[in-house]
Amino acid sequence: EHPGWVFAADEVAHAIILEQLSLFKNPSAFDNLRPGFLTPSLLRSPVTTIMVVAMIIGAPLTSGFESFEFGEVFVQMIFAGEEGSPFDSGEYWRLFTPVLLHFGLEHLAFNLIGFCIVAVRLEPAIGSFTFLALCVAAAAVGNVAQFIFGNALFFGGMSGVVLALVGFGLIWRALWPTRDIGLPSGIYVVCVLVTVVGFTGILDGLTGGRALANWVHLGGLLTGMGMGLL
Repeated sequence: EHPGWVFAADEVAHAIILEQLSLFKNPSAFDNLRPGFLTPSLLRSPVTTIMVVAMIIGAPLTSGFESFEFGEVFVQMIFAGEEGSPFDSGEYWRLFTPVLLHFGLEHLAFNLIGFCIVAVRLEPAIGSFTFLALCVAAAAVGNVAQFIFGNALFFGGMSGVVLALVGFGLIWRALWPTRDIGLPSGIYVVCVLVTVVGFTGILDGLTGGRALANWVHLGGLLTGMGMGLL
């Protein structure tokens, strides 16, 4: 109703907006920017912060992926161990840990940026406990789907969880506009298209010849939408 006005949902958001405004008016202020500027966002999204750190720590574990030379930690994080799936071996952490593995810098960067963009908006809106439950459920459903329907053993990445967060936000935006988390419409469109078009194989060339984990994507998206309704 008032062009040029910005609504701040709370005092933390207000402080961040004022900081951004000062940087916009004085770009040289970036020279003195300190990590403490990020503190309000990190405090509002503790689960997001922990998962980002875990993704970064997990990145070096896949350095031998192309030559199939893995470290012991990596072997313990993939979905299927020597005794088979987590359901066969009782190693239930494997339902989640593949999301922390990324095969290449581009893979990590794409998922890291996508996760942060959505997660810092969604976690404060739904609470850290619900957000954590959403991430764990999306990881488990997506990984199981990829193992069963994709007939895959080596897969990983946070993309299924990212799509779950997007699916959750999409449901809220459609059914409860007052709970919209503020993502641009283009993000919803791109994520749904990637999920659908991925099954055609057209996008595999963008991943260096490796097939996309399409069942992870679909499982994550549907889990997010389902939990959004719930």
